[in-house]
Amino acid sequence: CLFSLDREWCFTYLNRRAESFFGRPRHELVGRSIWAAVPSLDQDVLRRALAASLADGRPTTIDVKPDVEGSEWLECRVHPSADGLTVLLEDVTARRRVDDALRASEQYHRALIEKSGDVVAVINPDATYRYASPSHERMLGFTPAELASRTAVECIEPDDQPMALAALQRVASTRGATAELELRVRHSDGTPLVLQVSATNMLDVPLIGGIVLNAHDITQRRMLEEQLRQSQKMEAVGRLAGGVAHDFNNLLTTISGYAAFVLDGLPPADPLRQDAQQI
Repeated sequence: CLFSLDREWCFTYLNRRAESFFGRPRHELVGRSIWAAVPSLDQDVLRRALAASLADGRPTTIDVKPDVEGSEWLECRVHPSADGLTVLLEDVTARRRVDDALRASEQYHRALIEKSGDVVAVINPDATYRYASPSHERMLGFTPAELASRTAVECIEPDDQPMALAALQRVASTRGATAELELRVRHSDGTPLVLQVSATNMLDVPLIGGIVLNAHDITQRRMLEEQLRQSQKMEAVGRLAGGVAHDFNNLLTTISGYAAFVLDGLPPADPLRQDAQQI
Protein backbone atom coordinates (compact mmCIF):
# COMPACT_ATOMS: atom_id res chain seq x y z
CA CYS A 1 0.00 0.00 0.00
CA LEU A 2 1.77 3.15 -1.28
CA PHE A 3 0.64 6.76 -1.25
CA SER A 4 2.06 10.28 -1.20
CA LEU A 5 1.11 13.34 0.84
CA ASP A 6 1.88 17.00 0.37
CA ARG A 7 2.97 19.23 3.24
CA GLU A 8 -0.67 19.91 4.10
CA TRP A 9 -1.28 16.18 4.70
CA CYS A 10 -3.35 15.81 1.52
CA PHE A 11 -3.11 12.83 -0.83
CA THR A 12 -1.22 13.45 -4.07
CA TYR A 13 -0.94 9.83 -5.24
CA LEU A 14 -2.27 6.36 -4.33
CA ASN A 15 -1.52 3.01 -5.92
CA ARG A 16 -4.18 0.34 -6.47
CA ARG A 17 -3.48 -1.40 -3.17
CA ALA A 18 -3.89 1.95 -1.41
CA GLU A 19 -7.27 2.38 -3.08
CA SER A 20 -8.28 -1.07 -1.86
CA PHE A 21 -6.95 -0.41 1.62
CA PHE A 22 -8.78 2.92 2.02
CA GLY A 23 -11.87 1.60 0.27
CA ARG A 24 -12.18 4.55 -2.20
CA PRO A 25 -10.94 5.27 -5.72
CA ARG A 26 -7.96 7.54 -5.96
CA HIS A 27 -9.84 10.36 -7.67
CA GLU A 28 -11.97 10.70 -4.52
CA LEU A 29 -8.95 10.78 -2.24
CA VAL A 30 -6.40 12.90 -4.11
CA GLY A 31 -6.50 16.38 -2.65
CA ARG A 32 -8.21 15.29 0.55
CA SER A 33 -6.56 15.26 3.98
CA ILE A 34 -5.48 11.87 5.25
CA TRP A 35 -6.91 12.72 8.67
CA ALA A 36 -10.40 13.32 7.27
CA ALA A 37 -10.29 10.46 4.77
CA VAL A 38 -9.06 7.72 7.09
CA PRO A 39 -10.04 8.49 10.68
CA SER A 40 -9.62 4.81 11.55
CA LEU A 41 -5.81 5.11 11.62
CA ASP A 42 -4.08 5.67 14.95
CA GLN A 43 -3.84 9.37 14.21
CA ASP A 44 -1.81 10.46 17.25
CA VAL A 45 1.02 8.01 16.63
CA LEU A 46 0.95 8.46 12.86
CA ARG A 47 0.75 12.27 13.04
CA ARG A 48 3.81 12.44 15.28
CA ALA A 49 5.78 10.12 12.98
CA LEU A 50 4.84 12.03 9.81
CA ALA A 51 5.54 15.41 11.40
CA ALA A 52 8.91 14.26 12.76
CA SER A 53 9.98 12.86 9.41
CA LEU A 54 8.89 16.01 7.60
CA ALA A 55 10.67 18.24 10.13
CA ASP A 56 14.07 16.54 10.20
CA GLY A 57 14.03 15.18 6.64
CA ARG A 58 14.81 11.61 7.73
CA PRO A 59 12.95 8.37 6.97
CA THR A 60 10.85 6.98 9.81
CA THR A 61 9.42 3.53 10.44
CA ILE A 62 6.69 2.83 13.00
CA ASP A 63 3.97 0.26 13.61
CA VAL A 64 0.38 1.50 13.70
CA LYS A 65 -2.80 -0.32 14.57
CA PRO A 66 -5.72 0.74 12.36
CA ASP A 67 -9.31 -0.24 12.87
CA VAL A 68 -9.55 -1.89 9.47
CA GLU A 69 -11.17 -5.28 8.97
CA GLY A 70 -8.67 -7.99 8.12
CA SER A 71 -5.67 -6.08 9.40
CA GLU A 72 -4.39 -5.55 12.94
CA TRP A 73 -0.89 -4.11 12.66
CA LEU A 74 0.70 -2.08 9.85
CA GLU A 75 4.31 -1.12 9.40
CA CYS A 76 4.43 2.48 8.23
CA ARG A 77 7.60 3.56 6.42
CA VAL A 78 7.77 7.30 5.81
CA HIS A 79 10.20 8.88 3.33
CA PRO A 80 10.35 12.69 3.13
CA SER A 81 10.75 14.43 -0.23
CA ALA A 82 10.86 18.00 -1.50
CA ASP A 83 7.10 18.00 -2.08
CA GLY A 84 5.99 16.14 1.04
CA LEU A 85 6.02 12.52 2.10
CA THR A 86 5.85 9.06 0.55
CA VAL A 87 4.26 6.47 2.81
CA LEU A 88 4.41 2.71 2.46
CA LEU A 89 2.04 0.59 4.58
CA GLU A 90 2.60 -3.15 4.98
CA ASP A 91 0.53 -5.62 6.97
CA VAL A 92 2.85 -7.04 9.63
CA THR A 93 0.21 -8.72 11.80
CA ALA A 94 1.75 -12.19 11.40
CA ARG A 95 5.21 -10.89 12.26
CA ARG A 96 3.91 -9.06 15.31
CA ARG A 97 2.17 -12.19 16.52
CA VAL A 98 5.37 -14.19 16.13
CA ASP A 99 7.36 -11.46 17.91
CA ASP A 100 4.83 -11.33 20.73
CA ALA A 101 4.89 -15.12 21.08
CA LEU A 102 8.70 -15.11 21.16
CA ARG A 103 8.75 -12.35 23.78
CA ALA A 104 6.20 -14.18 25.91
CA SER A 105 8.20 -17.40 25.62
CA GLU A 106 11.42 -15.59 26.50
CA GLN A 107 9.81 -13.91 29.52
CA TYR A 108 8.37 -17.24 30.66
CA HIS A 109 11.66 -19.12 30.45
CA ARG A 110 13.62 -16.20 31.91
CA ALA A 111 11.24 -16.16 34.86
CA LEU A 112 11.73 -19.90 35.35
CA ILE A 113 15.51 -19.53 35.31
CA GLU A 114 15.71 -16.40 37.44
CA LYS A 115 13.32 -17.73 40.10
CA SER A 116 14.87 -21.19 40.20
CA GLY A 117 16.81 -22.21 43.29
CA ASP A 118 19.29 -24.11 41.13
CA VAL A 119 22.22 -22.41 39.44
CA VAL A 120 22.02 -22.04 35.66
CA ALA A 121 25.15 -20.76 33.95
CA VAL A 122 26.70 -20.63 30.49
CA ILE A 123 30.48 -20.83 30.32
CA ASN A 124 33.14 -20.89 27.63
CA PRO A 125 35.43 -23.92 27.15
CA ASP A 126 38.03 -22.11 29.29
CA ALA A 127 35.45 -21.97 32.16
CA THR A 128 34.96 -18.18 31.97
CA TYR A 129 31.36 -17.05 32.43
CA ARG A 130 29.04 -15.95 29.65
CA TYR A 131 25.91 -15.90 31.84
CA ALA A 132 24.99 -16.77 35.43
CA SER A 133 21.45 -16.83 36.80
CA PRO A 134 20.60 -14.74 39.90
CA SER A 135 20.52 -17.94 41.96
CA HIS A 136 24.30 -18.12 41.51
CA GLU A 137 24.73 -15.22 43.93
CA ARG A 138 22.14 -16.64 46.31
CA MET A 139 23.81 -20.08 46.37
CA LEU A 140 27.51 -19.21 46.16
CA GLY A 141 27.60 -15.57 47.24
CA PHE A 142 29.45 -14.18 44.19
CA THR A 143 28.02 -11.06 42.52
CA PRO A 144 27.90 -10.71 38.70
CA ALA A 145 30.83 -8.28 38.89
CA GLU A 146 32.89 -10.83 40.84
CA LEU A 147 32.03 -13.61 38.39
CA ALA A 148 33.28 -11.49 35.47
CA SER A 149 36.84 -11.86 36.81
CA ARG A 150 36.56 -15.51 37.89
CA THR A 151 36.19 -18.92 36.29
CA ALA A 152 33.66 -21.59 37.18
CA VAL A 153 36.48 -23.78 38.54
CA GLU A 154 37.91 -21.36 41.10
CA CYS A 155 35.25 -21.95 43.76
CA ILE A 156 35.73 -25.75 43.56
CA GLU A 157 37.79 -27.44 46.27
CA PRO A 158 41.38 -28.02 45.04
CA ASP A 159 41.09 -31.82 45.33
CA ASP A 160 38.04 -31.80 43.02
CA GLN A 161 39.38 -29.34 40.44
CA PRO A 162 41.25 -31.91 38.29
CA MET A 163 38.04 -33.97 37.99
CA ALA A 164 36.04 -30.85 37.05
CA LEU A 165 38.59 -29.72 34.44
CA ALA A 166 38.74 -33.20 32.88
CA ALA A 167 34.95 -33.33 32.62
CA LEU A 168 34.84 -29.84 31.10
CA GLN A 169 37.42 -30.84 28.50
CA ARG A 170 35.48 -33.98 27.56
CA VAL A 171 32.22 -32.05 27.19
CA ALA A 172 33.80 -29.21 25.20
CA SER A 173 35.38 -31.61 22.71
CA THR A 174 32.15 -33.38 21.68
CA ARG A 175 29.02 -31.76 20.25
CA GLY A 176 26.01 -32.31 22.50
CA ALA A 177 28.05 -34.16 25.15
CA THR A 178 26.84 -34.17 28.77
CA ALA A 179 28.66 -34.86 32.03
CA GLU A 180 27.22 -35.44 35.50
CA LEU A 181 29.43 -35.00 38.54
CA GLU A 182 29.37 -34.17 42.24
CA LEU A 183 31.68 -31.38 43.37
CA ARG A 184 32.73 -29.88 46.68
CA VAL A 185 32.78 -26.11 46.47
CA ARG A 186 33.17 -23.10 48.75
CA HIS A 187 30.70 -20.26 49.29
CA SER A 188 32.25 -16.79 49.11
CA ASP A 189 32.17 -16.72 52.94
CA GLY A 190 34.06 -20.03 53.15
CA THR A 191 31.09 -22.30 53.88
CA PRO A 192 31.62 -25.76 52.32
CA LEU A 193 28.92 -26.95 49.92
CA VAL A 194 28.31 -30.04 47.81
CA LEU A 195 26.80 -29.50 44.35
CA GLN A 196 25.40 -31.95 41.84
CA VAL A 197 26.43 -30.47 38.48
CA SER A 198 25.30 -31.23 34.94
CA ALA A 199 27.33 -29.80 32.03
CA THR A 200 26.02 -29.88 28.43
CA ASN A 201 27.82 -28.83 25.25
CA MET A 202 25.65 -26.24 23.46
CA LEU A 203 28.48 -24.42 21.72
CA ASP A 204 26.77 -24.88 18.33
CA VAL A 205 23.43 -23.43 19.47
CA PRO A 206 23.38 -19.83 18.09
CA LEU A 207 21.50 -18.22 20.98
CA ILE A 208 23.66 -19.96 23.62
CA GLY A 209 27.12 -20.61 22.18
CA GLY A 210 28.56 -22.14 25.34
CA ILE A 211 28.52 -24.98 27.84
CA VAL A 212 25.38 -24.94 29.96
CA LEU A 213 25.77 -25.76 33.65
CA ASN A 214 22.95 -26.77 35.98
CA ALA A 215 23.96 -27.07 39.63
CA HIS A 216 21.80 -28.29 42.52
CA ASP A 217 22.82 -27.89 46.17
CA ILE A 218 22.84 -31.34 47.82
CA THR A 219 24.83 -30.31 50.91
CA GLN A 220 21.98 -30.97 53.34
CA ARG A 221 21.23 -34.34 51.77
CA ARG A 222 24.87 -35.42 52.03
CA MET A 223 24.99 -34.26 55.68
CA LEU A 224 21.88 -36.30 56.48
CA GLU A 225 23.33 -39.31 54.68
CA GLU A 226 26.58 -38.97 56.68
CA GLN A 227 24.62 -38.68 59.92
CA LEU A 228 22.71 -41.82 58.97
CA ARG A 229 25.96 -43.68 58.25
CA GLN A 230 27.39 -42.61 61.61
CA SER A 231 24.20 -43.68 63.34
CA GLN A 232 24.32 -47.07 61.60
CA LYS A 233 27.98 -47.47 62.67
CA MET A 234 27.12 -46.68 66.29
CA GLU A 235 24.21 -49.11 66.12
CA ALA A 236 26.52 -51.83 64.79
CA VAL A 237 29.09 -51.13 67.52
CA GLY A 238 26.30 -51.27 70.11
CA ARG A 239 25.09 -54.63 68.81
CA LEU A 240 28.69 -55.96 68.85
CA ALA A 241 29.28 -54.70 72.39
CA GLY A 242 25.98 -56.20 73.52
CA GLY A 243 26.93 -59.57 72.01
CA VAL A 244 30.37 -59.56 73.61
CA ALA A 245 28.88 -58.60 76.99
CA HIS A 246 26.33 -61.39 76.72
CA ASP A 247 28.99 -64.01 75.91
CA PHE A 248 31.29 -62.73 78.68
CA ASN A 249 28.41 -62.78 81.13
CA ASN A 250 27.84 -66.44 80.28
CA LEU A 251 31.50 -67.18 81.15
CA LEU A 252 31.26 -65.29 84.43
CA THR A 253 28.08 -67.13 85.36
CA THR A 254 29.81 -70.49 84.81
CA ILE A 255 32.87 -69.47 86.86
CA SER A 256 30.74 -68.09 89.67
CA GLY A 257 28.67 -71.27 89.74
CA TYR A 258 31.62 -73.61 89.95
CA ALA A 259 33.25 -71.43 92.66
CA ALA A 260 30.04 -71.84 94.70
CA PHE A 261 30.24 -75.62 94.22
CA VAL A 262 33.83 -75.58 95.54
CA LEU A 263 32.82 -73.55 98.60
CA ASP A 264 30.03 -75.96 99.36
CA GLY A 265 32.48 -78.87 99.31
CA LEU A 266 35.15 -77.35 101.58
CA PRO A 267 35.13 -77.66 105.42
CA PRO A 268 34.74 -74.36 107.29
CA ALA A 269 38.36 -74.36 108.42
CA ASP A 270 39.87 -75.25 105.06
CA PRO A 271 42.38 -72.54 103.94
CA LEU A 272 41.14 -72.90 100.33
CA ARG A 273 37.78 -71.35 101.22
CA GLN A 274 39.32 -67.87 101.14
CA ASP A 275 40.54 -68.42 97.54
CA ALA A 276 37.17 -69.76 96.47
CA GLN A 277 35.45 -66.74 98.02
CA GLN A 278 37.81 -64.41 96.09
CA ILE A 279 36.81 -66.19 92.86
